[in-house]
Amino acid sequence: MIMLFHDAVFAAVEGTHETLVPVGVTERYLDVFSHRNAEVVVCKSCAMARGITANMLVANCRLGGMNDFHAHVALDGCKAVCF
Repeated sequence: MIMLFHDAVFAAVEGTHETLVPVGVTERYLDVFSHRNAEVVVCKSCAMARGITANMLVANCRLGGMNDFHAHVALDGCKAVCF
């Protein structure tokens, strides 16, 4: 699971991740957003503050919150990375 917070929520907007220049390989965004097992959760509060709605998101992304994040990091063997 990847959870996007703050301005990272823009990466989940349809048509945006293709134009972002990340640190590393640009195609990685497409790999993540198009992977059939990817679970990308976009912070609802962060998205709303930036005028982003659920219908603007890439197909396999969804709005969520800290309950989603906590449920995932509470799983045995989860390794969380935040930056």
